[in-house]
Amino acid sequence: MGSEMCIRDSYNTKKPNESKTAWRDEQGNYVYKYPHPALTADAVVFGFDGSQLNVLLIMRKYEPFEGYWALPGGFVRNDETVEEAVKRELREETNLQLSYMEQFHIYSSPDRDPRERVVTVAFCALVRSDQCRVQGGDDAAVARWFRARQLPVLAFDHLQIITDALNFLYVKLENEPLAFDLLDKKFTLPQLQTLYEEVTGRKYDRRNFSRKMLQSGFLNRETEDDPFVMPAPNSAECEAEEYCVQKTRRSAHRPAAWFSFAKDNYEKVKKSTKRQRSPFDL
Repeated sequence: MGSEMCIRDSYNTKKPNESKTAWRDEQGNYVYKYPHPALTADAVVFGFDGSQLNVLLIMRKYEPFEGYWALPGGFVRNDETVEEAVKRELREETNLQLSYMEQFHIYSSPDRDPRERVVTVAFCALVRSDQCRVQGGDDAAVARWFRARQLPVLAFDHLQIITDALNFLYVKLENEPLAFDLLDKKFTLPQLQTLYEEVTGRKYDRRNFSRKMLQSGFLNRETEDDPFVMPAPNSAECEAEEYCVQKTRRSAHRPAAWFSFAKDNYEKVKKSTKRQRSPFDL
């Protein structure tokens, strides 16, 4: 294994509890006869812009898959954890800095990377894409958002990783108040329904969706009183025809019903063992 490496010498006989497949080089470092797969970390960052769910991709600057779209990510350095690596790669390649990302799967197919045996740890994060400025850097020629269910041809096995991340997000959406992290503090029921439909890929009946959400007890109504005053139909200053015009105008200006997440109510129910089914499971 090279002149710089010692043979299997008396070191192992002095410490019989150590593996006989291990050597020490001249610097005292361990050397093993078994091959070491490379380790990478990939980031699946979902972003909601108020109308659709997006995923952050970068265009690869170098081979393999030069010019292909891929997930931000890269090799883990010897002096960092996979959590540190995925945040660093995301920052270097997209200019996006996140404090928290959740690991959801490990991909270890022997042929997933044409360069060598590479095992990757996949992480997922959620942001408001309309509030994030991304820019390609380092190994990424470009960084941009794509609609999560309308993706271009991707490098490596990244399509499978994104598909799995969507399923992971779906499960979390059914069991946790995840949707409210992607909405403004005040939101409408149609906005909440749009987010659910984007994540799940399903269409919900508007009335049933509203009923279930309102019955959950986790929404606070925030709508203010309507400032528009409709004139009485028999008032001196308003004839019947004018009243009809005003009525139509009032309907058009009727404010939307705004809501906020009742976090305190959710925490109370979360501690209770009575509820058998998640209120977010539609």
